[in-house]
Amino acid sequence: MEDLSIISGCKKGQESAYKALVEKYSPDLMAVCVRYMKDKEHAKDVLQDSLIKIIRNIDSYREQGSFRNWLVTITVNTCLKEIKKYRHLEDISSILTEESREMSVTDDLNIQDVLNLVNQLPDMQRLVFNLYAVEGYSHAEIALLLDIAESSSRVYLTRARQYLQQKTKSFEHQK
Repeated sequence: MEDLSIISGCKKGQESAYKALVEKYSPDLMAVCVRYMKDKEHAKDVLQDSLIKIIRNIDSYREQGSFRNWLVTITVNTCLKEIKKYRHLEDISSILTEESREMSVTDDLNIQDVLNLVNQLPDMQRLVFNLYAVEGYSHAEIALLLDIAESSSRVYLTRARQYLQQKTKSFEHQK
């Protein structure tokens, strides 16, 4: 089923359209949830919450921009709200450092290795890394989403990159 058919069907309350939406987009949205939530079971719960929000709010989609991006935005926001519920987000707005611009990932790492490394990051570093490097948010947008200073977003990203670089170097030495 094409996106326009899915959207119009969902807006009309058609079960087949809901089913098509879930079947078509669940794998992509689950990948988003897994990047933010540390365990897969929690990611499944957040995916379900996201799908419910998507279906309840489908009327607000104005068919401007990518439907997939709209779905991912709702899913990311649902992940962030869930994380905020269970974790106290630390404020390091007073810490300032320069942002590292480059990160090399060895070709020997597979996707699961990278996901495992990212999941080892402290919560805020993982969130900022995912939002910036994977989802493409700017530091200003991340600051608004996480209610932190823009400079803090840069710090968290720098620290995440440094950690990942250190781990990928040690991975290279093991080979």
